[in-house]
Amino acid sequence: MQDNAKLLIVDDERVALKNLEHVMKKEGYEVTATQSGQNALKLLEGQQFDVVLTDLRMEKVDGLQILQRSRELHPDSEVIMITGFATLQSAVDAMKHGAFYYIAKPFKLDEVRKVVKEASHKVALKREN
Repeated sequence: MQDNAKLLIVDDERVALKNLEHVMKKEGYEVTATQSGQNALKLLEGQQFDVVLTDLRMEKVDGLQILQRSRELHPDSEVIMITGFATLQSAVDAMKHGAFYYIAKPFKLDEVRKVVKEASHKVALKREN
């Protein structure tokens, strides 16, 4: 079901972004990647993504802002938060705002693959109904 699912990856850490982009493309996703939260908001305005995988802490526009805007524009999409600054409060805030999942860095790529697959499957099921 993940074949051709559209994935937006947002992370201001270049190495993490490139690794995630590479892995998700190999999994068969149609991937758009950006290091800028501001650019992510522009991308969300112009197209719908099945899954948004975003870093929580970034300058100017953070992951919660991306999550909120994605929920407003594309309520069927799912947003997965990733962060190197995991706290119980940031996890609670992300889930309150409708995040599908919360992943702490450093993460295992297998965990990210599994969560993205589950999220894209959920989106496909919502759209079928």
